This record gives sequence, structure tokens and C-alpha cells, in this order.
Amino acid sequence: MLKHCLKTTFRYFLSHKIFSFINIIGLATGICVCFFALFYVQFELGRDSYNQKADNIYRLVTDIKTSTGINYESTSTPMGPAIKAAYPGVKDMARVFMDDMILQSNPNNATKEEVAYADSSVFKIFSWPLLRGKIGRMFEAPCNVVLSETAAKKYFGNSDPIGQAMMINGQTKAVVTGIMKDIPYNSHLRVDIIFSITTLVDDEWSRNWTRFGFLTPSVLLNPLASIHTAR
Repeated sequence: MLKHCLKTTFRYFLSHKIFSFINIIGLATGICVCFFALFYVQFELGRDSYNQKADNIYRLVTDIKTSTGINYESTSTPMGPAIKAAYPGVKDMARVFMDDMILQSNPNNATKEEVAYADSSVFKIFSWPLLRGKIGRMFEAPCNVVLSETAAKKYFGNSDPIGQAMMINGQTKAVVTGIMKDIPYNSHLRVDIIFSITTLVDDEWSRNWTRFGFLTPSVLLNPLASIHTAR
């Protein structure tokens, strides 16, 4: 029976080549679109799911009332430390500031990169495994920088990048103090190069409540705390 059906189908295809070709192409295209849509939905639903502490991580946003309504802004520099100091339910906080700069480890590999300035506590909040370096010592000084595996390979090849120098915008020297695994693609924050926050923030900026720019500040609550009791 099955053999007869296959013969009949094959004969039909041969006698209606153009019509059969159009139908097969349409069916194949529809199946491919469905698969890609499924993969995309799974990718989006799994965003940030790699973070082991995802249920206790919250982003800070400032609501600023103006004459035209409410603007949802980033946070100012002192907000993260102030919240951590004021609320026992907040276990840790990390400030992150995104920027663009030209980096190079030699005269021939200067590249414009998207980078982040961050507190070292960002590695305690997010599940970004360190391959080299210690959290408490990586960002001891301004211009200390942590590279992803991809960035380390790009700028230093097979040599050991720890302790090596990089130039920022052809003027400022940075020192590599850590290597981390590449951040997964389904992360809301994905960057290959992270500088110590003191590279950017001076004492005056750290006390300025009206200067915004930290686009992805995060706080980590204690496991037994809730967002309602922490605030």
C-alpha cells in the first residue's frame, strides 16, 4: 500500500513539475520560518536565564517628573552605594556605565570597542565566570581592565594577557588584570571589555546626585528579602 502511494505521488510530481516545485518550496519555506520563529522565542524567553541569582537581581531606574511628564532615566552615581548602605535587604550592588573607545595592544590592532565601566561586584551579581584574576583585586586601580576570552585572543593571541598593557584612545595606559568567559548572547548586558569604575568616576562625580548615565545599575537582594521589604 505504501509502495503504491509513493509511486502515485512520484508520477504526479513528474506530470505536474512546476506546480509540485512551487508547493514543495512553499512547504519547506513555511517549515523553516516556523523553526526559526521557535528558536527566536526560546532565545528571548531564556534571556538572562544563565544568571544563577536572576530571581534576586533588580535594575534601578529613576523617574524624573518634568513639565512634559515623567522621564525614565538612568541612575546617578551615588544611588547604588546609598541604597546598599540604607537597606539591609540589599546584599550587593553594581554600577555599570557603557562607552565607546579605541583600544590597542600594539600599533597594528587599534579597534573601536563598546566597553563598560563597572564595580568589581558585578562579577558577584552576574554569573560571569572568571578564568583569571580575583574579584577583590582586579579593580584596585583606575585603568584596570578585564577581558573576555574573545577579546583576550583578539588583542594578545596565544600570549598571557595578565599584566599586559593596552592603550585607550592612543593616550592612556590600561593594565589587564583579569580574564572572564564570554557573556552569553542572550544577556541584556553583553560586553567583552570591562574597566574599573574608577577609570571613569572621580570623587566629585561619585557624590553628584544630578549627574546621570549609569544605564544598567543592578542590586542583589538577600535570598530571604523581597523587593517590598527591601525598599
